[in-house]
Amino acid sequence: MRFERVHRMGHKNTNGIRPAGNGGDGRHQSIVCKFSFFNDREQVRGSSRN
Repeated sequence: MRFERVHRMGHKNTNGIRPAGNGGDGRHQSIVCKFSFFNDREQVRGSSRN
């Protein structure tokens, strides 16, 4: 897979505590990316949990 751009969004967790898996304490950084190829994007979207 190739990406055009990748960014992290939200505040960085600086207290050293990692959030627990799904639905943890809500502190996380989302990742936003632009795929180079549409088929790669659709593959990722199809394998998402939501």
